[in-house]
Amino acid sequence: MHFTSILHDTFGFTRNELRIVALLSMVMTAGLGIRWYRAARPAPPDMSPPFDYAALDSTFLALSKPADSAAARDTQPPRAPREPIDINAAGAADLVALPGIGPVTAARIVEDRQARGPYRRVDDLLRVKGIGPKKLARIRPHIRVGPRALP
Repeated sequence: MHFTSILHDTFGFTRNELRIVALLSMVMTAGLGIRWYRAARPAPPDMSPPFDYAALDSTFLALSKPADSAAARDTQPPRAPREPIDINAAGAADLVALPGIGPVTAARIVEDRQARGPYRRVDDLLRVKGIGPKKLARIRPHIRVGPRALP
């Protein structure tokens, strides 16, 4: 008499239920074998240096502290000019004072002005790479074309 027929007669298992019991028995036997193998062969020791969380925290704290006032003044971008500046007469250093204009964009404005001639309208700045409608709207109150009108 086979083992399957004993299980069938004793417990009333169907053929598919017997297959599931056999599969579960194999999985359990494999798991026990893996457990035994791991217990017989311990894992090699971890040779990597331990992670220094304190160093990471000190770096974060150093970067998150407010800068001292003298250093902060040196690293802060210049403020917008008090009076609108003439974009046809301004140099790159003057243009960097505008909000959102960095050294690269300021140089592009000067190059464009030299290559194509003076700007006739403020909207002519849109032809410069790096200046779109949003940036132009942000700097529009701080710029003008031509000399300032006398009161």
